[in-house]
Amino acid sequence: MNDRQFRCDRALVRAMMIGMATGGRDARGYVGLVYLALTVFGAGGAVFLAHHFHLGVAATAATVLTAAPGLYLAWATFRADHLDAGSGQDLARIADDLARAVRAQWQDEVRLRRLNDPYALAVSWRPAPDDLVEAWPLLASIARAWPEGPAADSAGWTHGSDGLSGDWSQILEVFTTRVPTRRLVVLGEPGAGKTMLLVQLAEGLIDLRAGQAGWPVPVIFSLASWNPFGQGLYEWMAACLVRDYPGLEQPVSAPGRRGSVTRARALLDQRMILPILDGLDELSSASRSAALDAINGSLTPGQGVIVSSRTREYREAAAADGRISIKLAGAAGIELQPLDADAVDSYLVRDAGGDASALSRWEPVAQQLGADSPVGLTLRTPLMLFLARTIYNPRPGTDPDVVVPDPADLCDPALFPDRAALERHLFDGFVPAAYRPIVPGAALPFPVDQAKRALTFLARHLDHDLRGTPDLAWWRLPLTVPRGPTALFVWAIAAMTVLIPVSVVGACVGGVVYGLVSLTTGGSWTDMAAGAVAMGSAGFTLAVVFAIGSAGVIAARGLLPGTSRIWSREPAPLTAVGWSVASRTALLGAAVGFAVGIAVATVVGVSVGIAVGFPIAIGGVILGGVRPAAADVTKTGGPASLLARDRRSFLQGVFAAVAAGTITVGAGQAVWNRLSGDFAQAAVKGSISGATVGLVVAIMYVAAGMPYRSAWLPFTATRWYLTLRCGLPRDLMGFLSDAHERRGVLRQVAGLYQFRHVDLQRRLAGEPAHDARQISPDIDNEDPQPGV
Repeated sequence: MNDRQFRCDRALVRAMMIGMATGGRDARGYVGLVYLALTVFGAGGAVFLAHHFHLGVAATAATVLTAAPGLYLAWATFRADHLDAGSGQDLARIADDLARAVRAQWQDEVRLRRLNDPYALAVSWRPAPDDLVEAWPLLASIARAWPEGPAADSAGWTHGSDGLSGDWSQILEVFTTRVPTRRLVVLGEPGAGKTMLLVQLAEGLIDLRAGQAGWPVPVIFSLASWNPFGQGLYEWMAACLVRDYPGLEQPVSAPGRRGSVTRARALLDQRMILPILDGLDELSSASRSAALDAINGSLTPGQGVIVSSRTREYREAAAADGRISIKLAGAAGIELQPLDADAVDSYLVRDAGGDASALSRWEPVAQQLGADSPVGLTLRTPLMLFLARTIYNPRPGTDPDVVVPDPADLCDPALFPDRAALERHLFDGFVPAAYRPIVPGAALPFPVDQAKRALTFLARHLDHDLRGTPDLAWWRLPLTVPRGPTALFVWAIAAMTVLIPVSVVGACVGGVVYGLVSLTTGGSWTDMAAGAVAMGSAGFTLAVVFAIGSAGVIAARGLLPGTSRIWSREPAPLTAVGWSVASRTALLGAAVGFAVGIAVATVVGVSVGIAVGFPIAIGGVILGGVRPAAADVTKTGGPASLLARDRRSFLQGVFAAVAAGTITVGAGQAVWNRLSGDFAQAAVKGSISGATVGLVVAIMYVAAGMPYRSAWLPFTATRWYLTLRCGLPRDLMGFLSDAHERRGVLRQVAGLYQFRHVDLQRRLAGEPAHDARQISPDIDNEDPQPGV
């Protein structure tokens, strides 16, 4: 048996052992649920019997308290078995589902970026400089010293770093066979194709694991969103996984850990995910060395990893300490090379049609490729070729009235005296070229001027509001709204147009129905009108008070030193919600209800205690049992789906609060009047008044940023503000989708958008294209973190 077979079998055995450890618990989970239900109803029945037979307060309290240990035991048993049901052998299935989702995600992205149109560029590489990677003899000895043996079969190792040289088609072999530790650093200049080489590698690894059990799932993480000073590597990766694949948020029991963890963290802890960490250079200069050190400190023996960076920034990070050189522990390295001049010429001509007119079109440029001229030095990376072909090659079906510029202009030294000038020109010309009319006479959904204005605004938002991160998240856009009268006006309009109408309508409907019930039980039309007016006035008053109070809070926050935005920390998107009796907060809600009932019974009497405590317990269980619902791991959380899910979860939260208010108030009146003899009328009227109260309270509860805090509400208000104040498209999500799917200006990484390249973002934002952000880390800052 070779090393590879041994490692695969070992991983499979480990997954099977985890599954065996959790097998057979479904039946015990069912027993725990039944026991929990019997305990709850038994305690309630004991209270009722104690009241019916006039046993007194002391006897009632003793009866209920004796059930408390059983209640906790039942809840704990059910919750533990409920968590165990989703762990163990399911982790292997979850990993398979995740692999399918990752592959589908990147296949779509490759298609939208047109990386195979007309064909994939053959990027090549050489070994990375020796001073940036481990010495090869040390690399081999590290792999042999690992407790579980080398990560790669020693028969396929190269005899030195020179054996790492290769091209696009060999990246899978280099990583899985030639590198003993399966730890790799990918270096290159800006736009050299590092990210897409990682995508190629990830797709190859997923194909490989389909035929061999035990291989981890390769997942690409954008390092730009990581704060290595305030967040551990595994903690951050787990948060990214939960954000990008919502199904990984569900809790499971973790071997070797007390309690439960998310599926994402369980996969990471069991080394069932291969981290591909893209863009070390996109961190601030002060953070890169700390990030390298944190990565080294987080890796366990035998754990593979891939890190990409620009060569200069990686070298600076390795020597940033000034006293000791920091390298990625146990890693080999490759450095991407400029494209061959003949390959560049063939690609541009083929993209233009490959005929005689295409040859003639690019002939002036072809003569300077590979030379020490601005054109020769610029058109040697995949990024610059993509920009050049977008600007200078007409697309099929393009409106014939649209003039496509002549590529011969690129060779004019008066226009472009050096490489930097030519790169600026290509970046500046890309957006207008991407938004050229395609269908003759058809109106553009987003005119060029509006698109350029919106993209510039978003690039500045990323560079200034979010400290240079490339991750464009719709739920962070409220951070762009400044303090001052304009911001207060926006919030006031949102409050008046959302809170007040919904509150008044809900209250009036409840009042009218309440009045109709009064008519059927001997009341008058006056009673109905009075009920509608009274409840409508109450809803209006509550909404106005809340709107004014919220504006006051926002104004106070805006006047505090150091604050410049209404929302200093954005809400994360809500996941789908469900209900479970296994929730800790559901048990707490029931316990609070019983405790309040006993306390009231002690002071006032058993009847009043039951009438007060029982409804509170029911409402507490309803609200406390709301929790994230199970999601499909195979489906990534795209920006549009995240927004739709957040909006849906917000409405579900409102419904839960309304239901809790209805049942609590209705049950309270029903129980009270049952004890006094009038049950039916009290139940109907109690339910109606409860629904009205629940609706008003739910609106305030959700909008105030409580457990059902929604990112959709502030985003919607911000979207209208940006449309009216800054001229951004009204359909902002549609604009972002168009920029990604049709224009190629943005790329999508699960639930986030990014500009096609970080240098394009910085050019639009007015920053130097190749300069990373020089911002010192702030350990105590409130920078947004993904998934939290």
